[in-house]
Amino acid sequence: GGETSDTYPVLNNTHGVVYAGYQHEGTTPLCSNSSSYAEENKLHAHAYDANATTEANGNHDKSYQDIFNWADNDDKTDATVTATFTCSVCGKVETPELTAVHDDEHPNTPAACTEVGYNYFKTSHAFAGAIFTDSYKQTVPVLGHNMTEITFNEVKKIYSNQCQREGCGHTDYYATSNGSVVANETSGGFVAEALTLEDATAYDNKAVFTATNFTYTRTFSNTNWTTWYVPFELTLTKDICDKFAFSRINNVHQYDTDNDGNADRTVVESFRQTEGVTLKANYPYLVKPVSENDLNMVLNLTNVQPALAEAQSIDCQSVDYKYVFKGTYNGEGASGSTLYDPYTLHSDGTWQHYYSLKPMRHYLTISSRNATTSSAAFMRSILLSVIGDENATGIVKIYDEERRAKETYDLGGRRIPAGSQRNGFYIENG
Repeated sequence: GGETSDTYPVLNNTHGVVYAGYQHEGTTPLCSNSSSYAEENKLHAHAYDANATTEANGNHDKSYQDIFNWADNDDKTDATVTATFTCSVCGKVETPELTAVHDDEHPNTPAACTEVGYNYFKTSHAFAGAIFTDSYKQTVPVLGHNMTEITFNEVKKIYSNQCQREGCGHTDYYATSNGSVVANETSGGFVAEALTLEDATAYDNKAVFTATNFTYTRTFSNTNWTTWYVPFELTLTKDICDKFAFSRINNVHQYDTDNDGNADRTVVESFRQTEGVTLKANYPYLVKPVSENDLNMVLNLTNVQPALAEAQSIDCQSVDYKYVFKGTYNGEGASGSTLYDPYTLHSDGTWQHYYSLKPMRHYLTISSRNATTSSAAFMRSILLSVIGDENATGIVKIYDEERRAKETYDLGGRRIPAGSQRNGFYIENG
């Protein structure tokens, strides 16, 4: 009908439908005959109106959503912040620069040795007619203890070090001077969970403690007698005695075999130690493997209290001479080659001066008490006689020109032809 008609026009399929949408802050519509046009192109449904209070009324900025991203500096003393504002309708992104400041409403908490600390920050930004704010709690990791060097605590008789941070007071205890084995303080004293002692390594212990699990290791080169000087007691069990023999030095005897009025043979007497005997710590003994299959010693013991590192000794004497068997935990340099320089029992079964001596060994020194002769004759034949063994073993070899001689004699003074193969004990360089 016409303008005055009371009927509406009739729409049919010859009429077209147009769909429109607006870009962010846009007032000119973008049109299409597709019903999904606005959605596919992320367009706003209404023209932009900065004064509108909602998206529905045309203020596109009301659809911004904020995301804040915080980052710590390397030493956790400051933080930076960035923000991304994204329109939830059209996806427009804004990334303005922001500033992080300390949040005065939350005092910072400093980190301690064992507790984390916290720093508090906040930021605010006026954007699209609104104030966007965010806050951040920065976690500062524990500082850990700032420990002093390890020293020996004379009061507690243990190695220790302390935290240097003011107000901490933390103390650690150790069974070893280098701090490799931790010791725990208990009502019964200090206890170390495990301690391994390797033979021939320097031993400097001053601490008093108990090792719950204790291991001692040693490798022998052969089955001959050799010296034993260790910082722990050892009760000989059947299992131990099946693999290793021990003996205790008892005395030193001298003999005049050529009847010239002077000693020309010396015998170190030693008694075998059997099952049930407890060997002392810091005491010179002798040891040997029972067989070639027993060259590697591993002793696993429990509740051992290692002895202090002390160079103790035993001695005996005759009218003319004093004999001292002294242990070492630091090792020794060259012994020298004179009559009264030290000797030790070598792995080949001979008592000799030495170029060096490993830790956890002992050596023999001889000093004159009332000797009337300076002859070295009596020292050319120091024998080790272990009671219970078949015979005496051991020969001393003096470091002088005489030692270079090739003569070999039996104990009766008879010269043995070179290359002769006979059983028994012989004196070389006699």
